[in-house]
Amino acid sequence: MLTSRVIVPSQRRFLVGGLASIAISLLVLGLSVWQMPEQTAPTTLPTSQPTAVAAAPIPQFTRESTTDWSLGKPTAPIVLDLYTDLTCSHCRDLHLAMESKGFLSQFIDSGDVYLRIHMMAMPEVSPWSVDVTVMSVCAGSQGQFWPAYDALMRDATWLTAPNPRQQAQIQVLQATTLDRQAFEACFQRPDFGREIVAFSRWQVANGLAGAPTAYVNGHAVVWRSNPIDDLVTAIQQWLPEPATPQRRDPGGSLHQQY
Repeated sequence: MLTSRVIVPSQRRFLVGGLASIAISLLVLGLSVWQMPEQTAPTTLPTSQPTAVAAAPIPQFTRESTTDWSLGKPTAPIVLDLYTDLTCSHCRDLHLAMESKGFLSQFIDSGDVYLRIHMMAMPEVSPWSVDVTVMSVCAGSQGQFWPAYDALMRDATWLTAPNPRQQAQIQVLQATTLDRQAFEACFQRPDFGREIVAFSRWQVANGLAGAPTAYVNGHAVVWRSNPIDDLVTAIQQWLPEPATPQRRDPGGSLHQQY
């Protein structure tokens, strides 16, 4: 039999405080979902499809953006779409692993993979993401996107500097041969920042869960414990047979523990 229960003031204060703590925790959890979304690996893996990719298709993004950049041959048999954020620590770890472990020379320079980077910037996640993304876009307008992007990814001390935007700009200028006057004029353009934010939110609204997110030939890569190994494995499964041991071995020089 159900009985009524009287809540005394001390209990009421305890309940209110507990509910407030839960609400704050949920809010923090919601903001953290953007970076490095958790993905669950399938219980069974198909034999005719890559073993490191999920069945979910890539969201059909059709809107043009100034934040998309590519490396490799557009005719390559494998297309890698990588959604990344310059203020995302997991994105930085993956970038550094790809660079230091020979990913570019092994897969892109070889003609196997066409890499398309889609840059994200969410001001509610990081107040500096839009500014640094605009810097990379402006460097790209002078044909120097990649050295600027690499400079900001390789050395993240600008994030903790007293003036992060100023320090990021210094790092970009040191890593490039940009026309400084043209670069600064480009950086002052308000339309770039608005477009970057609008496109990032549009991508999220159309199914993008967070950053980094990678798709190999339209199939989502499942992040398990070591993103660079997961990415290499996903790509290797799409390489034509027979493959050489150097290109198909996910260990060796490409192995990195996180």
